[in-house]
Amino acid sequence: MSNPTLEPILAELNAITADAKSEFGALSAAQINWKPAADKWSIAQCFDHLINANVAFFPEMERIIAGGRKNSTWESISPFTGFIGRWMIKSLDPKSQKRLPAPKQALPSTSDVDPAIIDRFAENQAKVHALIAATDGIDLKKTVITSPFLKVATYSLLDGFQIVAVHERRHLGQAQRVMQAPGFPAA
Repeated sequence: MSNPTLEPILAELNAITADAKSEFGALSAAQINWKPAADKWSIAQCFDHLINANVAFFPEMERIIAGGRKNSTWESISPFTGFIGRWMIKSLDPKSQKRLPAPKQALPSTSDVDPAIIDRFAENQAKVHALIAATDGIDLKKTVITSPFLKVATYSLLDGFQIVAVHERRHLGQAQRVMQAPGFPAA
C-alpha cells in the first residue's frame, strides 16, 4: 500500500469486524433482536443500520475508483468541506454524547432481523475494505465527496473514510451496551 494514511483506517475496520463476530456472532435470534426499550435499537438493528449507511457510499466510491470522476462545482468551492468532515468525525466518535438522528436511507428494519446479520455485516465490511484499499494512489484530501444523506454536506474522501470507521465503532459500542442492559436474554 503506497498511502500509509489508509493503513490505520483499514486496521480499524478489520478490528471492528473481528469484534462484531466474536461478541455477537453466536447470539440467538431472541438475543440479537432484543431491545432494551421500545424506542431503542436492538443489536441487529445497529448492524443493519451500519450496512445501510455503508451501502449508500458504494456508488460514489465505485465512480472514484473507476477514474475520471471530478469534484462537482459545489465540492470544489464549498467553504465548509473541512469543517463538516471534522465535525462529523467528532460528533460520531464513540466518546461523544451527542445523539444524531439516523438519516432515513440508513434506518434499520423495524421488524426482527435475521440473526445472520453479523455475517452480512462482515461481508459488507469486506466490500468497504476493498473499496477503501482500491483508492490507494488517489489524493484522499483533494477528492471531495458529497454526503449521500445531506446533499449540502461535503468532506474529503479521507474524512469520509474516518467517518465510516468512527460511526461503526460508535454503533459497536451501542450494541455492546444492549448486551449489558438489564433484562438481556440469557443464552
